[in-house]
Amino acid sequence: MIPSDLRDEEGNGQWAPLIDWPLIGIHAMVLPTGQVLSYGTDENGMQGGQFVYALYDYRTGDSQLLEQTTETDLFCSNMGFDSYLSVTLAIGGDEEPLGYRANGVSDVNVFDHSNNSIRSSPEGTMEGGRWYPTIVALGNGDLLALGGRADHVRGRGGNTDVEIYRSGVGWTKLDAIEPPIFDSGKWWYPSTFLRSDGTALMIEGTSRSGGADMYLIDTSGDGAMTHVGVLPFSIGIHQPSIMYRTDKALMMDVQGDLWTVDFSDAVPVFEEVVQLGAPRRDSDFTLLADGRVVLNGGARNRNVLEEADTTLVIFDPETNTVTEVEDEDLARMYHSSSVLLPDGTFASIGGGAPGPLVNTNAQIWAPDYLFAPDGSLAARQETELQGVDVKAGGRFMMYVEDTSDLSQITALRAGASTHSKDSNSRFLDLSFEVVDANSVEVILPDNPNVIIPGTWMVFAFDNSGVPSEAQMLDVVPGLAVATDDPGSYSFGSSTYMLGTAGLTWHEAVAEAESLGGRMVEINSPEENAFISETFFRDNPIWLGLTDEATEGVFLNTDSSVPDYANWMQDFETNRDANHNYVIMTNEVGEWRASRVGPAVAYFDRDGRPQRADNMSVIEFENTRELIAQTGEVSVRNSTGDEWISVQFDSSMDNPIVVVSPLTYVGRHPATVSLRNVSETGFEMQVSEWDYLDGRHARETVSWMAVEQGVHVLDDGAVIEAGSSRVTTRQRHVELNGEYEGLSPVVIAQVATSDHESVVTDRLANIDADGFDIRLQEQESNRNGHPPETVHWISFMEGNHNAFSAFSDERGISHHETDIDLTRSIDRTHVFADLQSDLGRNTSVLRVTERDEDSVTMFLQEEQSLDSEMLHGRETLGWLTVDDMIFV
Repeated sequence: MIPSDLRDEEGNGQWAPLIDWPLIGIHAMVLPTGQVLSYGTDENGMQGGQFVYALYDYRTGDSQLLEQTTETDLFCSNMGFDSYLSVTLAIGGDEEPLGYRANGVSDVNVFDHSNNSIRSSPEGTMEGGRWYPTIVALGNGDLLALGGRADHVRGRGGNTDVEIYRSGVGWTKLDAIEPPIFDSGKWWYPSTFLRSDGTALMIEGTSRSGGADMYLIDTSGDGAMTHVGVLPFSIGIHQPSIMYRTDKALMMDVQGDLWTVDFSDAVPVFEEVVQLGAPRRDSDFTLLADGRVVLNGGARNRNVLEEADTTLVIFDPETNTVTEVEDEDLARMYHSSSVLLPDGTFASIGGGAPGPLVNTNAQIWAPDYLFAPDGSLAARQETELQGVDVKAGGRFMMYVEDTSDLSQITALRAGASTHSKDSNSRFLDLSFEVVDANSVEVILPDNPNVIIPGTWMVFAFDNSGVPSEAQMLDVVPGLAVATDDPGSYSFGSSTYMLGTAGLTWHEAVAEAESLGGRMVEINSPEENAFISETFFRDNPIWLGLTDEATEGVFLNTDSSVPDYANWMQDFETNRDANHNYVIMTNEVGEWRASRVGPAVAYFDRDGRPQRADNMSVIEFENTRELIAQTGEVSVRNSTGDEWISVQFDSSMDNPIVVVSPLTYVGRHPATVSLRNVSETGFEMQVSEWDYLDGRHARETVSWMAVEQGVHVLDDGAVIEAGSSRVTTRQRHVELNGEYEGLSPVVIAQVATSDHESVVTDRLANIDADGFDIRLQEQESNRNGHPPETVHWISFMEGNHNAFSAFSDERGISHHETDIDLTRSIDRTHVFADLQSDLGRNTSVLRVTERDEDSVTMFLQEEQSLDSEMLHGRETLGWLTVDDMIFV
């Protein structure tokens, strides 16, 4: 948290006062929530199995101490992020058999930030113990674990196993690799970095006993390891290292000199760039939002307080120079850590256990880029991302206050620091295209070994070099773009979409039901992770057999990667009347089973196929793409801050979400609020106006999600979806679809809840070229409302195959109005919105009755300013729509 009165008179950044920390933060990691998870000691700064952990919220400056619920002493373990399940893994730790400390354990523990719980990993332990290990995220979402001590020094020393963690599957040893990091401290947090070609460069943890050897590790199959040289300088176990650019790392030698390492080619290239004049053992490197590297902490000799160096040093990769800035208040030596926070500040944490200081505290440094020329805190652009999940090669929309005052967008993978190392930190300068005055489309690199899966912090810099607060972006495994040459980092480009021979969703369901089955999906996060990692690593299509008389069987029984040609041969050989087949395909990011027939198989977490009688699905084909889906939920709000999560049936790239008018169970005036729209769903609540108590009865509401952009359906009908940053002043939105000169029906919805006051949207002046839109607060609020994101969907008027849309200038008022739906044929969901802004009093539509042929609605005003609820007639737009729409 940046104190509002913090000043930088010298123009080189400024330290804030020391803050209390609930423990010594030996390990620190920035979570997808923006909070910092840290652990390492108890509340008194002591090591032991009485492990506790803490969460720090940079927004409020508050910390929360959480109790231990596992039996693992995680002292000197390491942390990685499971990007499939969005949880943190803590691998290894310490135990004390026979009183000897420093015996590695094979335990794996999972921290779930969704409920702040910690548990033993359901995928089991590693094969060997690891104390002081390294963990590296790979481009396909796997995690690579190596190094660490297996047993006490009186035993066999370092762990020579290299293991891969696959989400939902567990740990696999790469049998063909055995790095010689047996003793002499070479197992101590080996500096390891993922290269852009998917291999990993591993550097032994110390130069003792003949120098630090370097190896390239190939994690495919049983693995392979190639010796690529010896470091040209000496390192010890307490020297920091960090990857600061793609295929480039910064390291410190035992003399305190800084070296850059370029490992873009098979043989790394080294350059000595700076001589600091003295070693800084147990110091830390941390990337800043602009790509510079901070060096802080450390001492000439380990844990000697009189030899501690508190000077902050900034390394600039553009010039290969360093700048010394202000000292921090306390020495940070052994068992300190540091991370970049989403507000652009740098947190220096911990130190001790053992040590001359017990640093159950932290200090925040605000870099120079956060200050104006007069030394005060600079004004910062507000930003927002549409959606939070994206793949390598994907694009996402970012909203800023003023695109003319935008110079750069950067992304930094959320840090995970311990013992002077962070193998997964990296910096990217992102490409972007300006869309309009308030929005840009940001483009991610198409190599998942560069934009590795996990949580990234995205900063937007203005023309003065001041960054916004970061928006948290979840990069998920996979590629968003197909490629003719998959190369070493592709996971296949064959994608099969739902729908056969032009069938609609309703027709596909009907065909399945006519065969005695129903549509079946495999789409839970655990199943996704297991199935994708076990069966689709190299082949996106998997064929298997199920036996109607017995349990299902695999065609391949020994490997997690099927041999496609052999499978096809086995399939044709074994296919007979006693078997049905299953095709697993990747459909809009979800794995589904496919076969028209009386039975299909699903797979449990151990990979065993299980019978699923009387379930059938329609086979996929690759010419149909899902562009719209709908659903219905029951929602209430009893306290004013309750939100429910709504999950899409199929994930989407850039969903635009609108909702139907509320039913009229609770009579208090209310509207629907949305937030956190992502590729997989969104959150919603019933929101009463600010003057009411917030307690509202349960209502029913339909939702619709449409892929952003212009969509022309098979019958020529047009659906267009987009979003705009809107205030209480009208904003004009231009349409890009061809509507044959007719005014479309527009449905809009406020899709963020960035500010406390409840708002709704108002549309006006709709024609074939565009429309006007604004926010509307309750009547008693006259101060205006800061920007919110409004989603809108425009439908070509008329009866069409997938939807029907009409507007009626006779409109609707505070009196109940019956809307005849008979022209719409039989549709599932009804949506409506006002198409005019004539009556200025705040009002929303409410539904009193609904059947197959009609719906009854009225306009309900709120009463914050006066008691009357009379409202003149407004133009009404309404539509009915299929469950799902494909093109």
